[in-house]
Amino acid sequence: MAQHRKLSRSPRAKQPTATPQTVIVIEHPAQQSMAEEIEDFLAETGMLPTHFGRDAMRDPRFVSDMRKGRRELLPRTANKVRSQMAFYRRFRQFADPRSVSVDARLS
Repeated sequence: MAQHRKLSRSPRAKQPTATPQTVIVIEHPAQQSMAEEIEDFLAETGMLPTHFGRDAMRDPRFVSDMRKGRRELLPRTANKVRSQMAFYRRFRQFADPRSVSVDARLS
């Protein structure tokens, strides 16, 4: 018969503690180009930076923070911003009647 040792716990035994979550910041090589993409988008559409930030990230200071270098872009954030720009480019004709040419309105 195998003998089992009973593990005793002393009152001062260390309890396992939860380790803090490690946040990994990925150095995204396209971060600078992402800022340029946003600037190009704003120039192309004439959209205000605060409106874009509110629509894309629910943060009116998003573009301002990015311009000042206070915003780190994770891949998830970059994808969210790019999808918002693609959505606006595709459907802006429905949002802004002035963006559609006169010929397209007549047909």
